[in-house]
Amino acid sequence: MTKNFFEPKWRETPPAEKSYRSIFKWGAPAEYKHPNKKLFKEIKEQFNLTDDDFKTNRAAGDETVNFKKRQH
Repeated sequence: MTKNFFEPKWRETPPAEKSYRSIFKWGAPAEYKHPNKKLFKEIKEQFNLTDDDFKTNRAAGDETVNFKKRQH
């Protein structure tokens, strides 16, 4: 008997300029390598997550980063 493996809908759109996603994205903006099954399972175990936590889209860092320069 094989167990069905849930795989989230990973995002593959390049991050918007000056967004949090653009700051934290490693490598080429339009290239992606999603976690394999083993790593995905480990992430869920370490952070006490379930497949349900990945079924709903949440804030994904698309907000524009806006910093104000401090005057000293």
